[in-house]
Amino acid sequence: MADRNPKILHIGFKPESRAEARGIISNLSFLETGIMLELWGFVLECLNKSNVKLQKVSNGILLPSLQPALPLLDLHKVPRLEFHQSVLDEMKERMISRIKEIAAGPDKGTKYRVLNELLNKCMPVIKVKLLRPVVMCLMQYLPKIKSEHLQIVVSNKELYDEAAVEVKQQIWEGDQSLFGEEVSPLLRSYVEMKESTLLSMDSPQSTFFQTVPKLRRQTHSVQEVVRMVGKNTHLYEMILQFLRTIFLRTQNVHYCTFRSELLMSLHDREVSEILADDPCHKFTWCLDACIREKFVDSKRAKELLGLLDAVKWSQEHVLGDLSMVLCDPQSIHTIAASIIKNLTTCINNESLPRANEDVVILVRLLCMGLKAWKMIDSRLFKEPKLDVDLITRFLPCLSWLMADDQLAVMSGKTNEQLDPAPSYLLTSCDDVSAVLLCHYALHVTKQGWTGSIVRVVSCLSEESVSEVAYSNTFLHDFVSHLISFPEMFATPEFCSAIFDKFFKPQCSQDSVCKHLIRLLLFTHHKVHTNSLSGAVEMLQNLNSVQLQSLLDGLSERVRTYNEQQVQLQLQQQQQQQQQSIAASNELLDSPFVSTPLSSILS
Repeated sequence: MADRNPKILHIGFKPESRAEARGIISNLSFLETGIMLELWGFVLECLNKSNVKLQKVSNGILLPSLQPALPLLDLHKVPRLEFHQSVLDEMKERMISRIKEIAAGPDKGTKYRVLNELLNKCMPVIKVKLLRPVVMCLMQYLPKIKSEHLQIVVSNKELYDEAAVEVKQQIWEGDQSLFGEEVSPLLRSYVEMKESTLLSMDSPQSTFFQTVPKLRRQTHSVQEVVRMVGKNTHLYEMILQFLRTIFLRTQNVHYCTFRSELLMSLHDREVSEILADDPCHKFTWCLDACIREKFVDSKRAKELLGLLDAVKWSQEHVLGDLSMVLCDPQSIHTIAASIIKNLTTCINNESLPRANEDVVILVRLLCMGLKAWKMIDSRLFKEPKLDVDLITRFLPCLSWLMADDQLAVMSGKTNEQLDPAPSYLLTSCDDVSAVLLCHYALHVTKQGWTGSIVRVVSCLSEESVSEVAYSNTFLHDFVSHLISFPEMFATPEFCSAIFDKFFKPQCSQDSVCKHLIRLLLFTHHKVHTNSLSGAVEMLQNLNSVQLQSLLDGLSERVRTYNEQQVQLQLQQQQQQQQQSIAASNELLDSPFVSTPLSSILS
């Protein structure tokens, strides 16, 4: 049998399929097992080579001009797979480029018809990764995609993640819950960023109110929502509804800030489709200019009032959005500071606040901003009525307090104890009065008038003012101004007014304690020793886990400073000793000391 093996192996047959090979082998069953296995391996090798060659011919690039060049690739050991992938990539790029050219055409009817036809043909291969970019590009340039195509994208997370924002916009229009899932993390991140800025321990300066508005709205959350909304008015209205709902549920004013910054970011990008549709645009634009200049002048105050009064009876719900814009802490801060400045003008002109038209307008705007939550909650979209006593009694009392402080400055008594504030400032204090009183506290603190600070701070811990006085937005700015004058803490009386009478009653709140720790971090080197020890002990007695790391940092900074002071004192003592020794040596070397007494007498 063995002599037949060479003949069989050199028959020269090349089967074209496994079935043919299996039939040939079955006719040679008389061979030994080892020879059969060897023969089967030879047949499979021939079969594989035959199939590979057939595969190359049938699925290769059937261009006559290309065939002579293919052996060159073999000489350079370039695999067919790599060659075909490079060709496919080039074709893909050219197809995408051609799609963009069609989409840029002037005839909308023709180009959208062509793109739709292409999409219908390409949609079956959307799950093929190599061809998916072509399909996604087609969908990106179609303003209206068939619902069945959108459903394919939504049902596959990988396809949804890779879809262009223009495609997702069409999906979100019909799926509000999915849009909410995309937006909610961004809103949450935005609010956390704002709170983190207010409670930051890194800078002694006020980093919250000093940032330029245009720079402030460049945050990732705002810009990402702007990108998601694009020019889609329906999605923009959905965002506004989300903000109203969350603000109503949480009463967090940072959502009002987001509403303003979102609109002004669209203004910066000149998205006319949305700007023309939002009736709050001009009002927000004017107010943004005031925030940028940190003051509402007479011209802009009248312009804001005119835009407010122009709201039609049929569009009363717009007042809810306008009140949210005014509720933004940046707006409240600017308007309240402008009222304080206008009251100073009234004092200098010896006129009553109610005679100043700008004061009345600004108080109306401030009142509307502070009542935003109540307006939206009650759905009574009407401008809240001003309390007459606020204009006729509270503002004159506040003006008297301001005039008394100015007299103290002129007479050089800013560091002396002043008369108590009028009791009416507290007995009739509502939201508007509390905000104005707190902003006057910021005004005197910024000037560094010790006596005035002690007097006005004694009012801030009262229950009628405490909600505003212990808010993060006020404490952040208040502490920043106190840090600017650390020498004021050298007296125990001032420390007692700040630490014991103001901070201590509300130290059960972690946020208040964080502001106190920030104050001590930057002023401990000037704080009276006993007052510093008392304040640190008060914080440690709270046994708060959240504050422990901050307290450890404060204790470490105080300890390091004390060690440096001890070393500095030792160095000064050594220098004094060295100077005294040097002076003694100079005295001994003097000719009067070295001359004998007898020679002097003679």
